[in-house]
Amino acid sequence: MRKELLILKNAALQIKEKNLGFEIHSTKVSDFNEILMSLDALKKELAASLTCCWKLEEERKSQFNALVHDIKTPLTIISGNAELLSESHLLKEDAKLNQNILEEVDQIQFYIQTLIEMNQSEKAVSIVKRKNKSKRFFTEHSK
Repeated sequence: MRKELLILKNAALQIKEKNLGFEIHSTKVSDFNEILMSLDALKKELAASLTCCWKLEEERKSQFNALVHDIKTPLTIISGNAELLSESHLLKEDAKLNQNILEEVDQIQFYIQTLIEMNQSEKAVSIVKRKNKSKRFFTEHSK
């Protein structure tokens, strides 16, 4: 009887540790075999569920990378143009506005890099909120 119980225990342990490629062997006890059939069905469902989750996670990462790229492209253009402007002779107020643009671009790039690191590490990363002047900048200069 101990040998038959060991087969059950081993199957349950394999499933617990997510080693789902193992083959379940039958026992000489019909009730144990029914339990083993249930464990085998559980193993197959768990494998299918995990495969689905892994696939969804890969799709999420792919979409995230595409979004980051779509944000970085115009941000690079804004940053490049603002840097070119800073090399020209601007009025004092225009130079200050241009500097604000460069600072906000740096802040957005920092946030993007933080998001990339969070996505790659799968760990929680603390984000420090900073008050910025972008809302005031756009409301003052949209007139």
